[in-house]
Amino acid sequence: MHMRWLAVPFTLPAALLVIAGFPQLSEASVGVGVQGNPVRLGAVAHPGGSYTLPSVAVINTGTEDETISVRVERLSRGPGLTVPPSWVHATGPDVSLSPQQTARIPLGLEVPADAKPGTYLSDIVVVGSANVSAGQANLGAAAATTLEFKIVPGAVPGSAIPGWTWWALGLLVILAAAAIGVRRSSLWARIEQKATTGDSVDHPGGDRA
Repeated sequence: MHMRWLAVPFTLPAALLVIAGFPQLSEASVGVGVQGNPVRLGAVAHPGGSYTLPSVAVINTGTEDETISVRVERLSRGPGLTVPPSWVHATGPDVSLSPQQTARIPLGLEVPADAKPGTYLSDIVVVGSANVSAGQANLGAAAATTLEFKIVPGAVPGSAIPGWTWWALGLLVILAAAAIGVRRSSLWARIEQKATTGDSVDHPGGDRA
């Protein structure tokens, strides 16, 4: 699949100005790139559902090692509800990249049960940990790509029966098995008691014979 990369156009002019004023910084640079393709859920989501989003591809375009983190922020313009940041999270460990190294960061989507149906639009922002100091200024790097998905009303497919129902059914099975066991134990106790009583009556008669 052809992958387009987005660099950091909103931080680049400031970086060039600082480097021009501090020539010693030209040997070090920080930069993060992210895929140009949107992160888009392939199917509709439902309130209360958990989903795996397409992973986002990132690259370290600088000369310093980077530890990449992700967050959700509304940068794109257009119609659509804003995605609450708490809904989206990275599902794997922190990603550390050497200069010019690439990686894919897996993402998960957790839709609350009270989520409002509609089309959602926000951005996945990838942020690097490295920075370059210039006097009192610290330059970092970040890049963003669009996040899109749609929520429709209705139960999550495959979960029409709530999870607590299975626990209740399991408890009923255990109680039923216990009741059957108790009844069988009582029955054997009565049989043994009758057999013991019968033996005590027959033995005296036999002795007299």
